[in-house]
Amino acid sequence: MVIRSKIATTGAWKQRDIEQSKIYVGELGVDLIDYSSGGNWVKQKITPVPGYQVPFAEALKKANLDLPIGAVGMTTEPKQAESYRREGKADIVSLARAFIR
Repeated sequence: MVIRSKIATTGAWKQRDIEQSKIYVGELGVDLIDYSSGGNWVKQKITPVPGYQVPFAEALKKANLDLPIGAVGMTTEPKQAESYRREGKADIVSLARAFIR
């Protein structure tokens, strides 16, 4: 399940949205959540820097959804990715673009 948020314009999901998602993810058979601000909406004001979307994954980790949470967002180095996992900010970190460059 990929959750896209209009984070840069609306302030992201509210806590009630995260709590409600606990119900739906179980019903849908979701086995991983990847949270991203998307970056493809014209009204978003995003300053992409390494790890800029990791706080969104970290917020979901803190919600204790009992699912692995993935982080995305300009993570290009294995040590950087491992630090997010080790610090409990995400369970997995996607490095896709780093490998296709």
